[in-house]
Amino acid sequence: MKDSPLKILLVEDSAMVYTHVEKFLRKHGHEVIKHPVHPYIKSYKDAVEALELTIPQLAILDIEIKGDKDGIELAEFIKEKFYCPIIFLSGKNTDQNLFRTSMMDTATFVVKKKPVNLEQLITDIRQFRLKTDNAGKKRTAGAFFRVRQLDVAVEDGTGFRTIRIEWKDIASVTTGNLIAKNSSIFIFRDGRKFIVHQYLSEVQQSLPPFFLRIADDMIVNKEAINGWGKSIWSFYIDAVNHKVGDAYRTENNKAILTAIRQ
Repeated sequence: MKDSPLKILLVEDSAMVYTHVEKFLRKHGHEVIKHPVHPYIKSYKDAVEALELTIPQLAILDIEIKGDKDGIELAEFIKEKFYCPIIFLSGKNTDQNLFRTSMMDTATFVVKKKPVNLEQLITDIRQFRLKTDNAGKKRTAGAFFRVRQLDVAVEDGTGFRTIRIEWKDIASVTTGNLIAKNSSIFIFRDGRKFIVHQYLSEVQQSLPPFFLRIADDMIVNKEAINGWGKSIWSFYIDAVNHKVGDAYRTENNKAILTAIRQ
């Protein structure tokens, strides 16, 4: 039975190697994640920008990439945010690199020397199939928060309690400073609201990548967008209008919203 295609993040600072590996992955039916502007992804910064558009199921990373942060630091970001397995590519498997990768979850890492053995790479991808499926379930499910439901009668005795919040149920997250200092509010698609004692920036770190910051006081669930205003910067979630703040009208956010609108 033919394997289903994966969305793969490929990061490589050599354009020639990148193109060679990309063509091979596409030949085997996989989708290689694109950067919204650059022809290939060669740095930590490029990768983070590309991942705002597409969620990876697997990452193939060169260790020695362009910029201040290397591929191992990028792997740490990806594991924390997307949970997906990672294959390292390196022409210099130094003791330091091997030590740093060994401190991570070695069950999902394969350090490869260059030149890349493409047939072996495909075999490794197939072996990680179950891990990519598990990562998808973990990424899209939810997380536990200690919250209090708002707009609930006092006689119900409803105070703060720990509950699991399913991401699919959330329309947006906003600051709750008008109710309590240093707090945020989860706004559910069914209208319920839950307050949590965390800054919005703290909550954002826990959210999966399909949530988008559109203002200093607002994060929205991109997958819940179901209508559009007169411009790309205005949209609806369940009949509630949201507008992107001026400071967040970046080229990257424009590319994200354009992709959703198409």
